[in-house]
Amino acid sequence: MQGVSTMLVSAVFYVSLPFSLLRWLQEMPFCWRHMRTMEKGTQKDKIAKAALDKYDELKKTGKPIPSQEWTVYTAIVMLNTKEEIVVALGTGSKCIGKTSLSSNGDTINDSHAEVIARRCFLKFLYSEMRKSVYEESICLNYKKDMAKFILKDDITFHMFTTCLPCGDATIFQVSPKYESNKFKKEIKVTPPLEKRLKTETDTYSVDVNDDNNEERETLVNFTDLNRTGAKCLPLGFQDPKLLGTQYHVIGVLRTKPGRGDPTLSMSCSDKIAKWNLLGVQGSLLSWFLEKPIYFSSIIFGKCRFNLDSVERAIYGRFKNDLLDFVFPIGYRHNCPVIDVVDINRKELMKDDSIKPCSGSILWYYGCKNQEVAVEGKKQGVTKKLRNIGKANLSVCKRELYHDYVNLKTAVSTEKFETVKLTYSEAKNLSVEYCKLWKDVRDRVFKIWSQKPKHFEGFSICEQ
Repeated sequence: MQGVSTMLVSAVFYVSLPFSLLRWLQEMPFCWRHMRTMEKGTQKDKIAKAALDKYDELKKTGKPIPSQEWTVYTAIVMLNTKEEIVVALGTGSKCIGKTSLSSNGDTINDSHAEVIARRCFLKFLYSEMRKSVYEESICLNYKKDMAKFILKDDITFHMFTTCLPCGDATIFQVSPKYESNKFKKEIKVTPPLEKRLKTETDTYSVDVNDDNNEERETLVNFTDLNRTGAKCLPLGFQDPKLLGTQYHVIGVLRTKPGRGDPTLSMSCSDKIAKWNLLGVQGSLLSWFLEKPIYFSSIIFGKCRFNLDSVERAIYGRFKNDLLDFVFPIGYRHNCPVIDVVDINRKELMKDDSIKPCSGSILWYYGCKNQEVAVEGKKQGVTKKLRNIGKANLSVCKRELYHDYVNLKTAVSTEKFETVKLTYSEAKNLSVEYCKLWKDVRDRVFKIWSQKPKHFEGFSICEQ
């Protein structure tokens, strides 16, 4: 009872803290994660309501056809001391194959909702940075003497999404199923799921004959896994694809599935895990920020949910590998609050009985109109016009690089011409971020899928 009382006191103490102190506590070591809860009992519901209300406000263009299509929806919600504001959102479940990739940075490769929403969030940050240079931003302060931006003290960002991220987060034990077996069946078994990561399998035989040794069909009770379509990387451990809990290996890096044409895009579980180490802002925006930006919580709409699998996938599987790892100042192994609410929209939940929506909606705070992406380009673009600038989505690499160059020209005192740099060269200017990514990759993302270098060799003066 004493232990329970202590935990309750800790929880009450935590939820009563101001936002600035909450953000400081989130920079505490990994073990602190297990002592905290949502900042307020109803905060997750407010985040979810704000996200779903914003979805309802969107135009029908790009939304699933009711009862015929489904999609995934992700929103990024900004919290201050007064309100919840949706600042970026995306829908989608599609990803283009490696043969369709563009070396000009003008095509979005990964149109999963989580990735689209994050790209829109980057666009939002560029917009707010420009505002803070000349006027007032809703979330950033500009330090002119350093040419750096920093979040205001009362600001936190939260992700709301309607489905589990593809990849490792979707792998968890589900209720027992019954499968018929005849005569004898050889089954491979491994240790319990939570302990099985890189272990050998043992084999034994199950004799399902009766006492008279009659050959007949018998029902065998076994526990199954919720499965993912994401594929294990070729150089890593592979899925055994055996009976029940032997189907998947857990904790490994995966790429998104493609229809016939394999993709090079990492699963959403892996990408969110990366964001929890390096920040959501990526390398280009790191040049402008005094500190990286992390999500304070990830809230799921009503769906097939498993807390252990989500925590494992987005930060827990790397815990032991990072125990003695020293992060640069401002960076950390982020462990966002994970929670689920009891609301959702039917069309925003995966449904294998109908088809996924082909389009993805893109929107961010301050933009004039939502955009719709199909196969990485603006909806409605013909094949003849796919390679012109008007076909580009505002959040593709090339357009975000335009934002980077324009902002750097406005705030930097350096004399070299940024416009002549390639996209890859500009990323490398964020030295601390790039070094951290290399160090982290060497430790926990050793076989992370790397796209050929020429896909980042473009510059904005080429088009």
